[in-house]
Amino acid sequence: MSADWLPQSLHETTLDWHGHMVGVDETVLDVVFLDSERAKEKKIKMHQWVRAGPRRMLYFKPDDVVAAIVTCGGLCPGLNNVVKSVAETLLKAYGVKKVWGVMFGYKGFLDHPFIELTEDSVKVIHKRGGTILGSSRGNDPSKEENMQKIMDRLVKEGVNQVLSKP
Repeated sequence: MSADWLPQSLHETTLDWHGHMVGVDETVLDVVFLDSERAKEKKIKMHQWVRAGPRRMLYFKPDDVVAAIVTCGGLCPGLNNVVKSVAETLLKAYGVKKVWGVMFGYKGFLDHPFIELTEDSVKVIHKRGGTILGSSRGNDPSKEENMQKIMDRLVKEGVNQVLSKP
C-alpha cells in the first residue's frame, strides 16, 4: 500500500483493546466478488479504502486532536447513535482534546456556531430519532469556493479531524 498521503509520524495507541487490531496494510475493496480475467478484459477498476478499526499505531497524537462531527444529506434514522458512539470513543477511549458538532450539515461550517460535544451532552441522545446536529444539503463542498470557506472555518476552530456522514 502506498502511504505517501499519510502523516509520517506514528504514535502508540492509548486504547486498552484486547481484540483484533487492524494492520497497516488492511484494506476494504468495493467489489466483493470479481472474476479477475473478466475484469482485465473489461478494464474494471477496483477501489479500496483503509480499513477502519483499532490500531496499535496511530497517525495522530490523541491529545492534539480537535475533531468535528458533521451529518449531511437527507434524514437518517438512528444517526444519534453514531454521533454518540463516535464522540464517546474519541473522548473516552482516545482522550482527544475536543469534539465539535457541526450544526445543519455543510451549511453549519459557514452559517452556525459549532457546539461542543461532551460525554454529558451525548449521554442520552441515542433515545431521540434523527440527528441532534441536524442536516442539510447546502454549501456543497465539491464547489471550490465553498470548500475554501469550509477549510478556513476548520482552521479557525483548530479542527484537524472531520468525521462526516455524507
